[in-house]
Amino acid sequence: FVLYSESVNIHIYKKSLLISLGVLILSMIYCIFFGDLSQTHLTTYAGRVSDISTNFFGGNYRISGFAQDPNYSSIFFMIGIITTVYFYKKEHKPYLLIYIIPLIVFYCFSASKTILVATIIAILYILLPKRIKKISNIILVLSVIVIPIIIVFFNIKIFENNISMSQRFVFWSFAKELFLKSPIIGSGLTAFRSYFLESAATSWYVQCHSTIFQILSENGLISLMIFANILYTNLKSDSKYISILTLIYTIFMVNTETLYHMYSIFIIGIVPIILESMKIVLVDGENKNKKKTGVIFLVNSLCNGGAERVVVNMANEYSKNNVVYIMTLYDEKTYKINESINIISLYNKKLSKLEKIYKMPMIINKVNKTINEIEEKCDIKLITSHLIYSNLISKLSRYREKIINVIHVSYKVYDTRFHYIFKKSLQLLYNHTPIVTVSKGCEDELINVYKVKPLYIETIYNPINFAEIQKLSQESWEGKEPFILFTGRLDKPKRPEVLLEAFYQGKFYQNYQLYIIGVGPYEQMLKNKINQYNLEDKVVLAGWQNNVFKFMKNAKLFVNCSRNEAFPMTIIEALSCDCPVVSFDIDYGPNEILINDLSGYLAENNNIDSMIKVMKLALVEYPKNLQKYVEQFDVKVVNDKYIKIYNKIRRISKNEII
Repeated sequence: FVLYSESVNIHIYKKSLLISLGVLILSMIYCIFFGDLSQTHLTTYAGRVSDISTNFFGGNYRISGFAQDPNYSSIFFMIGIITTVYFYKKEHKPYLLIYIIPLIVFYCFSASKTILVATIIAILYILLPKRIKKISNIILVLSVIVIPIIIVFFNIKIFENNISMSQRFVFWSFAKELFLKSPIIGSGLTAFRSYFLESAATSWYVQCHSTIFQILSENGLISLMIFANILYTNLKSDSKYISILTLIYTIFMVNTETLYHMYSIFIIGIVPIILESMKIVLVDGENKNKKKTGVIFLVNSLCNGGAERVVVNMANEYSKNNVVYIMTLYDEKTYKINESINIISLYNKKLSKLEKIYKMPMIINKVNKTINEIEEKCDIKLITSHLIYSNLISKLSRYREKIINVIHVSYKVYDTRFHYIFKKSLQLLYNHTPIVTVSKGCEDELINVYKVKPLYIETIYNPINFAEIQKLSQESWEGKEPFILFTGRLDKPKRPEVLLEAFYQGKFYQNYQLYIIGVGPYEQMLKNKINQYNLEDKVVLAGWQNNVFKFMKNAKLFVNCSRNEAFPMTIIEALSCDCPVVSFDIDYGPNEILINDLSGYLAENNNIDSMIKVMKLALVEYPKNLQKYVEQFDVKVVNDKYIKIYNKIRRISKNEII
C-alpha cells in the first residue's frame, strides 16, 4: 500500500468495505437462524458465543459470523458506520445513510461494550478544540499504554470481581514476566503463547488479550515506542475520519489482542495511506477542490555547481506559472533565485559525510513531511531530485516512484577497482526508478555498462535561460585586447592547466590574452606555470564571476578541456552568446552538442597538438549564427519535456500496478 498508494481508488475502497460488511451480515444471519457456522465447512468457528455473553437486544448470545470473535465484528461494523458517515459528508449522497441501519442492527448482535464506550469517547474527543487536542493526543496515547502497564507491574487490584478482566490480568502478568527477560527487543513472535503454555501447565494455546502486552513481551520496549508513535501520528491527522478510527482502535486494543490481526494493519496502516493518497476528493467524477500547480526540486544546495545551475534555471522559469519549492540539504546559495520561489533548507549548515549518514532517517522523514504538506496545498505536476545524495534520499522516501532522478554525471569517473560492488550499488539506487539523464552517453552507460533497470529512462539535455543570457551578455565590457576564455572549477576534471599549456605551445599569447574564470585547488599550480612561461601580462586569473556571459559575448574563442563531462553547460552557454567553441572529444557531452557543421571543432582527446590545431582553425573560420544550434536547449522547451515525461511516468507506474 505504501509503494502503490497512488493507484488506490478511494471509491473502490468504499465499495469493497460495504461488500465485505454485506458478506459478514449474511454470515451473521445464518448464525442467528441456524446457530453453528462451522456446519457450512467455510470456517471452523461457530460464529456464535452463548456462554456468558448477551447482545444489546437481550438475547443470551453474541454473533461474530465470519469475523470469528464478536469483538471483531463490532469494530468492523463501527468502521462501516463511521466510513458511511464520512462519505456522506464528502459526497452529499443521502442514500448512503441507508447503509447505517443494518450496520447498527448487526453491531447490536455482536455487542462489544468496549467498542461502544470507545466510540462515545472518540466522538467527544473529536469535538474538542484543536489547541486542546494537540496536548491531549500525547496524554491519551501515553495513558492508554502506560496506565495498564503500571497497574500490572505494581499489582494494583482492580476489576477483581469481573471474571473476564481478572482472567486477562493473569495473562498480562505472564507477559510481564516474559518482558523482564528481554525488555529491549522482546522474546520473538508467538513467545507469549509458548511461555503461557509452559507456565500454566496446560494445553490451552491462549492469546494475550492485549495488543500492548503482546508487543511488550514479544517485540520489546522499542517496538512499543514505535507503535505509540504510529498511534500519535494518526491521532493528530487532519482527517477526523482517521483520528476517530484510530482512537476507537487505541481504546479497543488495551484488552484485546489485535497485533497479528487484520484490524491493526487496516485501521492504523491501510486506511491512513488510502486517505493520504487521496487528498483531493473526487465528487461526481470532477475535481471540486481546485489547487495551484506545484513543482518540487530536491538538490544538495544552490551554490557553484552545474546541477545546481540547472535547478535554478528550471525553477525560475516554472515559477512564472507554478508554485515552486526547492528543498536543499543545507542553507547556502550563490545563484540568483526568483523571490517567489520557496526555498526549504533542511539544515542551516553544510553536513559532514558522517552527518549525512546518521542523519539520513531524519532527512528522509523531513522530505516526506514536506512533500506531503506541499501536496495539501498544490496539485504537483513535477518532482525531480538532482545529485547522488538527493537521489538516494528520494529513493528511500515514500515518494520514490513520483520523483524523477536526474543524472548529471558519468559514473565511470567514480568507478573503482570494486566494480562489481559499485555496479550493484547503482542498481539498488536506480532500479525501478524514473530517470532522466542529461546526455545520451550517460543513458547508455547506465543501461549497458551498469545494467540498471529503471522504471523509465530518457535523455533531456540541460536547459539554459536564453533570454536571461542575452540580457546579461549585454553588460558593458571594458577590455581592449582579444582573448580566449576558460570557465570552470580549477581542478583535475576540468584540466585548466592543459589549456594553459596549449596557449603557450601554440603561441596564442602573441595575439591573444587568456582569461581563466573559476576557483579551485589548481589555482596555485596555474600561477606557478604562468610565472614559468612569463605570461603574467597575457593570462588573467579572474576568479569567481557572477556574470560569465559578458566574457563569453566578447571572447574570440571558448575552450573546454574537461577530461569527463555528462553535459557541459558552458559549451551551450558560449554558443548562445555567439562565441565559437572548441573542445576535446571526450566520452559524453561535447560530441552531442558540437554536431553537423560544428563537429570539426572537436579535438582528439588528450592530444594537445590536436587542440592547438583546432583552436587555430576556429579563430580563423567558424560558422555564423551560433544561436540556432542551441534553440533546443532553451529552458521553456526543456521544462515542457519534463512535464510530458512526468505524466508519462505516472501512467507507466499505474499500468505496472494494474
